[in-house]
Amino acid sequence: EKGATPGQIAIAWLLHQPVMTSVAFGSRTVAQLDSNIAATKITLSAEDLDAIGKVSALPDEYPQWKLAEAYADRPDPSA
Repeated sequence: EKGATPGQIAIAWLLHQPVMTSVAFGSRTVAQLDSNIAATKITLSAEDLDAIGKVSALPDEYPQWKLAEAYADRPDPSA
């Protein structure tokens, strides 16, 4: 649907998470770097995020609001 690779969708999904400020990814070639950068331009709808959430490995006992709480007291790395 998105015309993207699974890796690109994974990067886009990470960037749509409420506690995510950046994503570090590895690239061995310029083509991989270009592919990873292209993933930052993918927009995922609420329906997309819901569908991905249904198949994610994240256990049900750690919903997104709980993850946000877990990271709330950590210092801002950009400060």
